[in-house]
Amino acid sequence: MQRKAFTLVELLVVIAIIGILIALLLPAVQAAREAARRSDCSNHLKQLGLALHNYHDVHKVFCAFNAGTTGCAWPNHYDCNYGYMVGWVSLLPYYEETARWQQVSSPMTVNGQYYPAFGPYAYEDSGRGWPPIQGQISLLLCPSDGPAHQLPAPTRQGFTNYHLSFGDKIYNNYLATNPRSPFGRLTWKGFQDITDGSSNTIAASEALVGAVANRQRFVKGGVAANQSGLSQSPITCYTRVDPNDRSLLTGTVWATRGRYWAEGHAHVQGITTVLPPNAPSCACGEAQYCYWGVYPPNSNHPGGVNVLMCDASVRFVSDTIDTGNLAAPEPDGINGFVQMKSPYGVWGALGSMASGETIPSF
Repeated sequence: MQRKAFTLVELLVVIAIIGILIALLLPAVQAAREAARRSDCSNHLKQLGLALHNYHDVHKVFCAFNAGTTGCAWPNHYDCNYGYMVGWVSLLPYYEETARWQQVSSPMTVNGQYYPAFGPYAYEDSGRGWPPIQGQISLLLCPSDGPAHQLPAPTRQGFTNYHLSFGDKIYNNYLATNPRSPFGRLTWKGFQDITDGSSNTIAASEALVGAVANRQRFVKGGVAANQSGLSQSPITCYTRVDPNDRSLLTGTVWATRGRYWAEGHAHVQGITTVLPPNAPSCACGEAQYCYWGVYPPNSNHPGGVNVLMCDASVRFVSDTIDTGNLAAPEPDGINGFVQMKSPYGVWGALGSMASGETIPSF
């Protein structure tokens, strides 16, 4: 008996069913992949947290936000790093980058250029020749930030998705020697200084690299420059969001976030706990070269970001976390400055190390 062939209608029905199944399954597959990437991203932060703890075991303090060699006159970028080497450099031996650390801490001559121990000003030397800062450190990249993995050349300074925390400090946050968080300039704090508790204090978080995928004008990746009044009313940063496309920034913008893994200026590295996760980043407008500002963490994870706590645990913080009064000025003053409660709700309290707030569940 001759078998009947498929009719065209039957074939189209089968194709339609297959298409429907793919449409139903694809979001689930994509969600599973992002969940795996988020987990890997969290594990990278945990490894950095372990490095912070191992550093503390040896030195009895955490690394500074930025430190290094000083004393050279501007613009002698090769003679010292002006104390702007970010804390990830100090931690190199504690996250299996000992060979790179040995290069950092040793003088060398490259292509006729002499570099002292701890090298040049990383912002100016990117791509010019000092080997320790060239190439990508894989631990410093979050798997969810796909474009950041496309480093142009091995001779270029690598990126970073991970940033130490300034807490709720805004004005001169990357220059603060009396920080609200455990990380300041040429300043080393330890567990003894974190009286709010290490499980209640943020050490670091994540942000997308701004120098890739044409992110310069995007809220997640870009920096809105020359924004005055941030320390008095940080909510003014929202005025730089394009009203016609809330994913974009307006005015002068920078593509500097995470661009140089060893560089310790605020517009390149560092996060603040003022505006909520995935809000816009803004740099100050009070001077010609003004880099302090508000730099919330951001990510490609749906709904929030990973944060590393000072006890080396990693938590997921929602975009909707309580941020208190964003029209209020930042805590200011000298006497009792570190102990002042944050006006920026639970998010601000998580960034401060000694303000005495009670942290609810988040």
